Amino acid sequence: MIGSLGKRLAAVTLGVGAACVLLEVLVRLVAGAASPPPRVVGIREPHGSGFTEPHQRYEPGPRFNKPKFKILVVGDSFTWGDGVYHYDIWAKRLEVLLERLDRNLDVEIDLVSRPGWNTYREVRAVRERIDKIAPDLVILGYCLNDAEPVVHEHFSDLRPPLERRSPTLRASRFLHRHSRIYRLLWERLENTRQRRAYNFYYHELYRRSGWRSTRVSLEELRQLAADRQARLVVAVFPIFDQQLDAGYSHRDLHATVMDELERLEIPALDLLPAYEGIDAVRLAVNPFVDGHPGELAHRIASQALTGYLVSNGFVPIDPRRLKAIELSLPPGG
Repeated sequence: MIGSLGKRLAAVTLGVGAACVLLEVLVRLVAGAASPPPRVVGIREPHGSGFTEPHQRYEPGPRFNKPKFKILVVGDSFTWGDGVYHYDIWAKRLEVLLERLDRNLDVEIDLVSRPGWNTYREVRAVRERIDKIAPDLVILGYCLNDAEPVVHEHFSDLRPPLERRSPTLRASRFLHRHSRIYRLLWERLENTRQRRAYNFYYHELYRRSGWRSTRVSLEELRQLAADRQARLVVAVFPIFDQQLDAGYSHRDLHATVMDELERLEIPALDLLPAYEGIDAVRLAVNPFVDGHPGELAHRIASQALTGYLVSNGFVPIDPRRLKAIELSLPPGG
């Protein structure tokens, strides 16, 4: 009886082992035939100034003997343009598009931005420079993580889970190195864990002190612009770490931010609708790994913002001139 049971267990074990070997071979064959992942082409340009100082990536080009319209653009890495060349950032493209709509207008963009800034630091930089720049229009590029607290210790517990993890146990490390099946399962599970950690991180920011500080800073920014007879517009960016479709997990945060801006009577454009229906692989610097917008995403932002500014009278350009330039992506784009 015991011998018969032992034989059956041995047969089952051998069967499972043979199935695993066969599956491993099949996975290796499929992986070998599959196309390699797309090459990341993000631009890594150093920003060598102090953390509290903006890094001016380009100097505004003067257009002599033409009416000047000055725009102060403020933001974090999404506005600074992490991962793309400086002439591809949405602020620079905005300058080009506006001047194309009115050849007699000299649009001057002053970029006050820095990777890693939150709204508090952005508004502090504006406070220190707005009188020197004397803008006609102020545009804040708002990223969902701009609600990070001023004091890093207030959200330090949220950061470790965002880091990519590797196997720690010796057996797990061995299987991860030598088994395609195990590595595939591990990476899928790690992707799910990391995605959930990021989702929790962004939502938790809006339940902590950083969001209260952000609301106060937005109110100060509104007053800084109003006191100098400058218009103010906020452009709210999505996070490019997932598909921007019905399953986009930060949609409720866009509503939270837009509701607050409406309460403060600050004109705002939610850019999320401008990206819906476009494969996120085309939009991010490093799809599903780095949530920064790539060159195409910057172009779309500049197009959407140009249409919003002109249509709502924030720039001295006749809205009828929008018809002269196609500001939307072609079908299928």
